[in-house]
Amino acid sequence: NADSAGYEETLANGYYTMAIQLTDTGDVVWGVVEGARVLAGELAHRTYQLTTDVNRGGLDLAISDSLANPIEITLSGAVAELTEGNSMTVNATTSEPVDSYQWYLQGATLSGETGSSVTVGSTLSPATYWLSLVVTEDGIVSSESVEFEVVAASPGIAGTETRITPSTASQNLPGISGEKIVWQDDRDASQEIYMYDLSTDTETRITTNSAEQYRPAVSGDIIVWSDWQNDNADIFQYDISTSTISSITTAFGLQEVPDIDGNRVVWREGRNDNWDIYTYDLSTDTESAVTTHSVDQYQPAVSGDRVMWSDDRNGNYDIFMYNLATDTEVRLTTESAEQSNPAISGNHIVWQDERNGDSDIYLFTIAP
Repeated sequence: NADSAGYEETLANGYYTMAIQLTDTGDVVWGVVEGARVLAGELAHRTYQLTTDVNRGGLDLAISDSLANPIEITLSGAVAELTEGNSMTVNATTSEPVDSYQWYLQGATLSGETGSSVTVGSTLSPATYWLSLVVTEDGIVSSESVEFEVVAASPGIAGTETRITPSTASQNLPGISGEKIVWQDDRDASQEIYMYDLSTDTETRITTNSAEQYRPAVSGDIIVWSDWQNDNADIFQYDISTSTISSITTAFGLQEVPDIDGNRVVWREGRNDNWDIYTYDLSTDTESAVTTHSVDQYQPAVSGDRVMWSDDRNGNYDIFMYNLATDTEVRLTTESAEQSNPAISGNHIVWQDERNGDSDIYLFTIAP
């Protein structure tokens, strides 16, 4: 009937290869191949329960009453989910040498695939598939199968990928503004700041002292970073147009994690025995404290006159904003869970939020 199917046959003692396929209007939607061992007076049987999974658009398979496999087969390299157009290579190892291998997909023989490995997937449409292997040794048959799903590829973006840093050392924490890319680089034994100009295809080492320089950010012609050359973490700047380096801060305590937008530089400041947020206006050479609360403020970000950060003053981290033009501070999040790592561009603010038990990304759009 339409809901079930079965097959039964009396066979002589021995090993057999059993194949089963499920079709829908002539198309194979599922299939598997197994090795079966038949003994006198015993019933070798297998039950497959197939259910439609609406979310996956495929089939779920529950198997009971395993058939005997005297040769143990281990399959490696298979993935549960494969993006359409990609492929995977599955390798088989057996508990003892075997005479032959034959691979099957959806119960159909994969022509020419008679080795210990097989590559599948690149031509498959989104669906659930079963890949099976049958091995034989001196008349003995064993089998193993794996289930995988091919999922539709996300819409791609036309373009090219380019490796910017060819060095074998580590390059981390990149930033970009226009044609300028910056990062911290340890190819010179200490962390240094490097820049790559996309318009000229040239790389420039910005810092050359033996101290640690890290966490760069760039906006226009100005690069900022945290620098230990004075035995203390200060904020330094490099002007690309004049090739000059100068310090922005020289205060006691740590100044770290700078961000920059235009003439505005922000960083987390440790001079007051806790982390505060400070800002510096490059156009007027003036420094000011954004926060001086007795608890910690972390992870500053800036866009125009707006400064964002993560703030612990209420017993958990919330997102706060300060408007430098109006000298007003606003608490954006009031959830009891943690909100952290804010970023801002114009009227759009994003952050990492744990109110749902794991980390999600939230967006706040400032009304015009």
